[in-house]
This record gives sequence, C-alpha cells and structure tokens, in this order.
Amino acid sequence: MIEAARPKEVLYFFHVPVRAQQGMAYFFSAMDAYSEYIINLGTSLSLDENTVISHIKKLLRHKDFKRSPKKPFTLVCAIGENYQNRIRGLLLPEKGKLAIGAHAVEQSTKSFSEFFNNRRA
Repeated sequence: MIEAARPKEVLYFFHVPVRAQQGMAYFFSAMDAYSEYIINLGTSLSLDENTVISHIKKLLRHKDFKRSPKKPFTLVCAIGENYQNRIRGLLLPEKGKLAIGAHAVEQSTKSFSEFFNNRRA
C-alpha cells in the first residue's frame, strides 16, 4: 500500500468485475488513498486498452478530481502495463505520474470490492 499525506496525492484506479447477461461487466472507479473517497467512473463490457484509457480520461475530467488545485499525484493502476506510455501522456498535463501495481491496488481497494460484491448477492 502506498501512503498519502494529502488528498489526491495517490489515486488507485481499479475495476470490479460482475456477471452480466452479456458476459462480464466492469465497474470502473478511482479511490483516493488519503480519504478513501471513491469516484465512480462508469461501467463497460470490455477491459481493452481503449476502454481503460476512456475511463482514465473520465477520472481526469471528473468534478471531484478537478475540484482540488493541480498538485502532483500518482495514479496506481492494476492494468495498463502494455500501454503505460498512453496513460502517462494523459497524466503528464495534470502533473500526474503512473505506477503499475496490481497488488497495491488489490490491497487498497479490497474492502470496497468486497462490500460492492456482497451488496449484489
């Protein structure tokens, strides 16, 4: 787990898979490591590169992300290793860095994912 000393210093970008009539669906979210605030970014039936990039763009445009002043931040992703240069290109204008760390994301968002899946049961 990566420690944060202020809001929006470290954000975990993650997805929660759920079964849907069409197969699997994915709920995309971001969690602020400092406050554990969750930003819902929407759903998709795909986990492909363009879908992930689209949801990261949604995060960067989200009113709760834009609310605080532009300070350096780190986006920690469990996926995207094969297209991390595209992600870095999105983050750079916002003073963001990328860290790929599936274990860190899983550990930090585990309680939310479990809560989400238990509510659906």
